[in-house]
Amino acid sequence: MDLVQGVYHENSTSAKENHITEDIGISTWKKQTFLSHGALLAKSCQAAMELAKHDADVQDMAFQYGKHMAMSHKINSDLQPFIKEKTSDSMAFNLNSAPIVLHQEFLGRDLWIKQIGEVQEKGRLDYAKYSWNLDLSATYV
Repeated sequence: MDLVQGVYHENSTSAKENHITEDIGISTWKKQTFLSHGALLAKSCQAAMELAKHDADVQDMAFQYGKHMAMSHKINSDLQPFIKEKTSDSMAFNLNSAPIVLHQEFLGRDLWIKQIGEVQEKGRLDYAKYSWNLDLSATYV
């Protein structure tokens, strides 16, 4: 039996700068994030508990810990353009990042696309000017 199984998943359109992709919700974001960022850490934590001969409940808790650590790291990474004083012009704006996906769910797809279009017409995405009011205090993961 393999102790650690790596899963690689990258949505090729999610990495394109300023690219409006299919309508994804937070559940899809969580699935994509787990497959691309969390599976290896979660399985590694689980495997460490298996090697230490802990029971299945402890192994499952370790798996959940690794999964949530990876999700937390990804959310923190996704938030950086919105909380830094100055952002780099070369920083890619990912329209599938957690804050944008949550904002899209809050507004609705049509209004969200209209807002993105207005921002893109300006020629540059100014995070400070266009950082929308998001309620990030709620638990989404």
